[in-house]
Amino acid sequence: MNAQQKLKKQLLAPYENQIDEFLNEISNPARVDPSSHLIKCFECGNGADHWHHVIPRIHGGTQTIPLCTTCHAKVHGIDRVTSSQLIKLGIEKARANGARWGRPLKHRASANVNQIVSLKAKGYSIRKISLIVNVSSSTVHRIINNSESIQTANKDTSQA
Repeated sequence: MNAQQKLKKQLLAPYENQIDEFLNEISNPARVDPSSHLIKCFECGNGADHWHHVIPRIHGGTQTIPLCTTCHAKVHGIDRVTSSQLIKLGIEKARANGARWGRPLKHRASANVNQIVSLKAKGYSIRKISLIVNVSSSTVHRIINNSESIQTANKDTSQA
């Protein structure tokens, strides 16, 4: 048993009885709503449309329970929320923790930042700069905007 498996076992130990009870209950045909062919919410018995991890995936949790939207929101401490709202909240939380979305700058573009800024200062167009430096116009535009905002911030701090 490796270290990750030991940690997972330690984290799951307090919840073993709850997990066993849930697995027994979910295998009970009474938990399935025959009219809609949906699994019922573990908490209230309505149709479930979310699978909530009993132990967060970040801690190695693999077991899930079915929950309706309302009960899933309660688990997360949020008033009635949809799946898309949960996803948006998760993305906001990840961004607050430093996660970044989108394609990173190509290595060669970041190495040519000074060249791009100096060509723009000389009056070259963004299209012409992108051809000279061999990067996309959007990359040149992004670098120029970033350098302008940094220069503005530096001016503000030097005047204070």
